[in-house]
Amino acid sequence: MLWLDALPLDRIANEPDFQRLAASGHLVLALHPRGVLGEPDPQADRLALGQYMPVHLRAHAVGKTLIGMRTDDTLRAIDWLRQQPDASPDQLTLFGPGAQGLVALHAAALDDRITAVVIEDTLVSYRAAVAAGLHRNLSEVVIPGVLNRYDTPDLLLSISPRPVTIINPANPMGQRMSNADAAAVLSAVLATDTNLGQPDRVQIIHRDPRDPRPLP
Repeated sequence: MLWLDALPLDRIANEPDFQRLAASGHLVLALHPRGVLGEPDPQADRLALGQYMPVHLRAHAVGKTLIGMRTDDTLRAIDWLRQQPDASPDQLTLFGPGAQGLVALHAAALDDRITAVVIEDTLVSYRAAVAAGLHRNLSEVVIPGVLNRYDTPDLLLSISPRPVTIINPANPMGQRMSNADAAAVLSAVLATDTNLGQPDRVQIIHRDPRDPRPLP
């Protein structure tokens, strides 16, 4: 399993789910994609452009995006993980909270070695962010011109038939959406999956902080 996170490594290692997976014999790699090394959580009072805007502008100046570079980091981590002697050859779950959830979706769209994706507190739609009057820390996930080509629902479709679990989907302000509202945003994906005979491939679930995550 590959666990993407911006939290300091000691905090990740102390996560109950991380400890449970390790204790049960799973090989779990915690990865800080570039730009998140040990940083604190994004501060709640930083609205609109957010603290990632300087990094986004530097990446844009050289024709890169933060999402793209972090996705590259994720794919290289998978290369390393698959070379480990105790790695499962046919099972690799990718977990990404917050902005790392969008990194996880992009990585899974590009690499079919990823067999399942779990994201948490992640923006469910770029279009919703554009339409919103306010947003928070969008600079961490923005991709210039992305809606000319695809949106998050398209990423979910490209990952099919592999399962995706969406925990506590987030609106552009980073606030938790209801499962019903998230399902409405993703209605085309859910309808397509139903027509293909896999109505439960994308799961949208609510999780309280003390509840275990649905990780393998």
